[in-house]
Amino acid sequence: MSEKMDRNDVTIIEDDLKGPVDERIERVQIQGGVDRALERKMLWKLDCRILPLLAVMYLFNSIDKSNLGNAKTDGLDTDLDLVGNQYNLLLSLFYIPFVMTAPGMNMLTKKFGAKRVLPTSMIIFGCMAMLSAAVKNFGGLLTTRWFLGMAESGFYPGVIFYLTTFYRRSELASRLSVFYAASVVAGAFTGLIAYGVFQIKSHLRSLTVASGLVAMFLLPRSSATAYFLTSEEKELAYYRMATDSSTVVDAKFDFRKAITVFKTDRLWPVYMCIAFSLMVPQLSVQLFLPQIIGRLGYATVKTNLLTVAPNVVGSIVTVLVALSSDYTGDRALHLASCLAVTCIGFIVLAAIDTAKHIAVGYFCTFLITSGAFITSPLLTTWYNNNTPDENQRAILTPVLVALGNSMGLVSSNIFRAQDAPNYVPASIITACFAGVGVVITLSLGYYMKWDNARRNRAEGTNLKARDVFTADLINGQKDHTESTSWVIDVFYTGQRSRGGVADTSTKEGSREIHVEGLCFGGDPCHRCIRQGQACRFEQDRVSAQASQRRNGSEELGSYAGSSYPTDAAYREPNRAGRSTTLEARMERMEAMMEAFLSALPGMSHIASPRASAEPEEMGRDVADYQGDTSFETPLEAFNANLAPIKLQLGIPTRANRDSTSPISPERARRTTILSPSHPFKESLSSIRVGARNLPFPSPARYAEYIDFFFEDINPCHPGINEAEFRSRSEKLLKNDTVDRSDICFLALNYILFASADLLVDVQPATGKSRLPGWRWFLAANELAGKRKISGRGDICMIQLLMFESVYLMHADKPNAAYNAIGIACRLCFQLGLHQQSCWSADCTEYGAHMRQRLFWTVYFVDRRISLSCGRPYDMHDLDIAVEIPVWISDKDTYPDQPLPTPDVNTSANMYLECMVAFGKFAGEVWDRLFSAGAAKNTNIDEIVPILDAKIKHWLDNVLPTIPLLPVNGPPSRTHLRQQTLVYTRMNHLRLLLRRRIMISLAYDHNTGALCGSIAMDIVSKLKVHEPEAIESSSFRFHMATTLGGAILILATLLSRPLSSIGLRENQPLYAESFQEGVKMLHDLAINFPAARRVANDMEDIVKVVTSILNQQSLSSPENGFSNYIPANMDSLFPYTAIDFMQQDELPDELLGEYIDSTGDGVMQSVDLGYYNFQPTTNGYSVAWI
Repeated sequence: MSEKMDRNDVTIIEDDLKGPVDERIERVQIQGGVDRALERKMLWKLDCRILPLLAVMYLFNSIDKSNLGNAKTDGLDTDLDLVGNQYNLLLSLFYIPFVMTAPGMNMLTKKFGAKRVLPTSMIIFGCMAMLSAAVKNFGGLLTTRWFLGMAESGFYPGVIFYLTTFYRRSELASRLSVFYAASVVAGAFTGLIAYGVFQIKSHLRSLTVASGLVAMFLLPRSSATAYFLTSEEKELAYYRMATDSSTVVDAKFDFRKAITVFKTDRLWPVYMCIAFSLMVPQLSVQLFLPQIIGRLGYATVKTNLLTVAPNVVGSIVTVLVALSSDYTGDRALHLASCLAVTCIGFIVLAAIDTAKHIAVGYFCTFLITSGAFITSPLLTTWYNNNTPDENQRAILTPVLVALGNSMGLVSSNIFRAQDAPNYVPASIITACFAGVGVVITLSLGYYMKWDNARRNRAEGTNLKARDVFTADLINGQKDHTESTSWVIDVFYTGQRSRGGVADTSTKEGSREIHVEGLCFGGDPCHRCIRQGQACRFEQDRVSAQASQRRNGSEELGSYAGSSYPTDAAYREPNRAGRSTTLEARMERMEAMMEAFLSALPGMSHIASPRASAEPEEMGRDVADYQGDTSFETPLEAFNANLAPIKLQLGIPTRANRDSTSPISPERARRTTILSPSHPFKESLSSIRVGARNLPFPSPARYAEYIDFFFEDINPCHPGINEAEFRSRSEKLLKNDTVDRSDICFLALNYILFASADLLVDVQPATGKSRLPGWRWFLAANELAGKRKISGRGDICMIQLLMFESVYLMHADKPNAAYNAIGIACRLCFQLGLHQQSCWSADCTEYGAHMRQRLFWTVYFVDRRISLSCGRPYDMHDLDIAVEIPVWISDKDTYPDQPLPTPDVNTSANMYLECMVAFGKFAGEVWDRLFSAGAAKNTNIDEIVPILDAKIKHWLDNVLPTIPLLPVNGPPSRTHLRQQTLVYTRMNHLRLLLRRRIMISLAYDHNTGALCGSIAMDIVSKLKVHEPEAIESSSFRFHMATTLGGAILILATLLSRPLSSIGLRENQPLYAESFQEGVKMLHDLAINFPAARRVANDMEDIVKVVTSILNQQSLSSPENGFSNYIPANMDSLFPYTAIDFMQQDELPDELLGEYIDSTGDGVMQSVDLGYYNFQPTTNGYSVAWI
């Protein structure tokens, strides 16, 4: 990976981050995916360099272990004066140290590498084998067998683990079978050369030691560091392991994490039972095949020669069955079939008299070798495929191998001397073990397929194991929520937390998205259309809506050339599903983006936008810059959906408000830190990037931008360190040319300019106005798309994407914001920010602190945007193990200095800690009430009070312990805003819990009183900040969304007679608070896009409630109140479709299916299949506030 971190590096802006998945994966993806020709060449090198050497090593291992059987046929018991069951004791004693030391030996293999441990083990057991030639009695041979068992214990599981770091899951069985066939060939060799070996007094065993010494120099440590691979092949090898073998490639050994496999993997006892069942037949064949063939009555030499053919056939069948298993993607049926063949062979041997049926008896030896030898490679491949964590594999493999080999105690004692020569009891016992193995294996395979089908139905997908990105797997098998799936067909993998593997290939100069076995396109997707196939999404829209969502290009493109979104754009459903992996969503976005771009004329690569509202000189700058060959690099895969889009965005606006607005446009034009009128045109300078000049503010204007950002935006999204940023900015301004390494930092600056321009703009929008700051936004994406992945600056890219999402959210572009923050989350996972153990050892104290800050900022922004969009969030708490940052000020925090003393008066991290708690509560609200799995929950009435009590407890008991206000001195405006933000956001969640019952107008006294009290309290707390409604600040977005939620609840309380539930006396209070909230929302809507959209959404219900209040005196009796309420009152409320992630108008042909069955004005829905969401007559593209 990267070199050791330099403390002088700007850790947060440009950084080397050592994580589980690094730039090598990105480079493979950017270059068009896996080069199949290069992959075949690399596999050929691995097969030729590793497998033969391992096969030779295991050949000697097997000869040293199993030659005792051949020695017995040549008079071993006579030479050593063995009596009774001493021979069986020699065989049994070997497995006691084998079982005891195997786990420890394999942990050494993981810690120090197979390159060192395997050859060392081989040298030791070679020496023990040579010493066995010098023994003179039973005791001496018993001692050498004990130490031989210890030396050989870690060899076989170590080789298995070693191979899992070189080959994909679908390649492992065939490669392991080639290696394992060496032991079978060893059986043939021992039989062929046994007679000669025991007659020649030479040092043949010294070959084992010599082979170990040679292997120590020839074996590579890992595929990514193999000396015989080129740099491209090493990157490809790393990519293959990260995408289809391990969650973290070359992870450091962690014993505590390793042993968790016995807690998280509930199936390891089943694997153990299968291992017990198959190892008895296998070890019986390995140890006693000469004795079994000896039943035929031949002499010693011929008996040993007759063992050759069954072993050769067994080795051939081993390889063929493994190839079939990898090709078909099946483990269970192949394993069960082989066990069945072995079982039949031993049954026949027990049933016949081999002296009379020699041919049949000899044929049975072919059956038992054909079935017994392949079972071990299949089983070890199966559970290694299902354990993506390398640490857990390092402990699980030796434990299961050792426990399986403990069955040698059974095999070595069932072939008793008194049962010779037919060994009928031994054959019956062995057949029983094989039969039990068949039953257990088939049962496990059936369970896996059943559970996979169940979870696929719950998720609306049809994923296969090969579609899952192993770098995005977790083993949280305790969690059986419907929102996460077990992918169980070829292999039994753990929970998929994020990421479905997608391979890409280049075809005729255009990148074609191809996912083997899975399609992530639209409905129908463009790839299926090109291939002339029917898309499964078109055939199953339920799956499409559960597993797809709109991409950023649709959101941006839907406003091109118009000042207001069309009804069709609003009616487009929000396809979302928590089951969809982030990797899958990104592949779909890239595919849809390319289809979108290819449909535009003149956009063969990245064309300038049509009907662009930007000045022409900017377009020329961008075009010239893109033609600069010195910086021409591929677009980054994770940013491809944002970089090429340069379409006009109009601000959604309805008819102009009447002239009686409480705040006039003239009053709104006030002086701010930055001039609100066309901030580009004044003091605009330029900066040189490569051979071209790009627009850039003058130093004075730049200082204003940065001051505003750190005064207003960063305290609420503390993902950037101020002291370090300003230091880096000074260096940037001193140079007239931007270095390649500074491109990402320059792009981050541009997005900060865009955010500042949007927030300082306080002018009322017109129909032809464009988003303030959009020009900077485009420039940021141009630069981000130019940056080549080099292992540096990826932290800066996360910051860039996060603040892009904040800008788009403030600009009322929630779909695009959702996509941007989703990509940022994906990068966090790829860089390992979600696991502090991945990077804490390689970070300075400052670097660790800033990673914590950045990760948790992305976390709560993801939850907040997801909540605003009504879509599943990307960061799941089960994946996260990161500490909360300490309370220090970023004004005094520098990379090359120790962290300052915590300062609650100036730090923004107390607010961040509160927002982390908000994010966790928001995630739990989604999971328990609004996710696809929660939609089937019938205990919602019990869940709501529990969630509300948790939030209330936090507000009453935890929040007072977090000093949001300074201890010394008066609070600043930022402190007061943060306190209001925390309190009102938490209470907004409490209202959201009960929104369903409130908008149904079927609430009771307690629910109505509680929600009314919370809503009025929100309005009163925001009333303190009413002057900020017309000021330049990010607080306006929070005011707009929270006011919308409070107004909605107050509207429900003013839309029905309250006397029946005992709240009539509160009606004047509700009305006053409602009017105050509407007034503040109107003030915000004049000059803030997000507030304008909320006001438009609330327009119908506000008009109706205002009409009711005007016609009915609040002080008069309520007798005629119901006369003023429309019959379809509940259908006027916006944001009603929170159950199914939809906010949509029903198709016209289905409107008749909604009937007023009760006569009380409440619309009841019948079962309409997948149109199972609540009706609304004014649906918009955002489901919630």
